[in-house]
Amino acid sequence: MDATTGAIQLTGLFPNPGNTLRPGLYAKVRAATGVREGALLVPQRAVIDTQGTYTVALVDSNNTARFASVKAGDRVGTNWVIEDGLRPGECVVTDGLFHIRPGAPVSPKGGK
Repeated sequence: MDATTGAIQLTGLFPNPGNTLRPGLYAKVRAATGVREGALLVPQRAVIDTQGTYTVALVDSNNTARFASVKAGDRVGTNWVIEDGLRPGECVVTDGLFHIRPGAPVSPKGGK
């Protein structure tokens, strides 16, 4: 890994039927560099970033809002991996974050 650019040099082999990719051409490649079993994924829009401190709004069993600090990890598409501060099955608020306050009643809607 080049620390100045963050680039990682990899070598890959792939089929090139009909010699579609010719010398001098290039392609964008995505490669899985690791797999995290059981990772908790949260939409990026649900994570509040305040100067490097990450917070999510949760819905408790009484349908009231509370905020929890979390440790955000890698980004996967439009989601973040949450490494700490969130348990499986907890309901995360994804919309209307700036309209709720701790202890405020919320009406959860179905999600993924």
